Amino acid sequence: MPLKEEDYKTRLVDLNEMYVKLDSDPVADGLSTISEKIAEIQSKKDTVSSYLVEAIANKSYYESVYDTEKLNIELEQDRLCATDADVKSQKSDTSRKSAANVKMSDKLLANHTNLLAFVTAESYLKSVYQVYNNLCSAQENLSRQISVVQMSMNIGEISRSELQKIMPRTIKLKDGGTNGNGS
Repeated sequence: MPLKEEDYKTRLVDLNEMYVKLDSDPVADGLSTISEKIAEIQSKKDTVSSYLVEAIANKSYYESVYDTEKLNIELEQDRLCATDADVKSQKSDTSRKSAANVKMSDKLLANHTNLLAFVTAESYLKSVYQVYNNLCSAQENLSRQISVVQMSMNIGEISRSELQKIMPRTIKLKDGGTNGNGS
């Protein structure tokens, strides 16, 4: 089912909310926020991925409609140039094509609407791609933050005990218990 104007509006609102603010200093803010951010980004990537699949199918649909009608118009124009007396009587090829276009102006206008729908679908697809790429970039930045924390530990900037203060090993389970690795 092709997307309509209201569908675009709804999805674009959703896409505008797919921003993830990364912590400037993950150690100071607590390393547990990195895990939360990873889960948040993955959840948003899953949503955007479904929009991406939908946007690709939508663009293909509108492109097909436009291309099919464009071909039909070209065939009709050729037919008019070859068979219609008014069109054939024109002196130049350009004049014949113009006369044929006048006779099928409704079809040309309808296909212009098809072209606008195709361009809209293509623009929407590019928007979805951009949001997806932004989420991938945020995920890569999180990986870099983890690497920075690991390097800081390796060179002694952060000790394991300081790291445990920031991110305790005890994980609270949904039932209120712990995982048994408490410090």
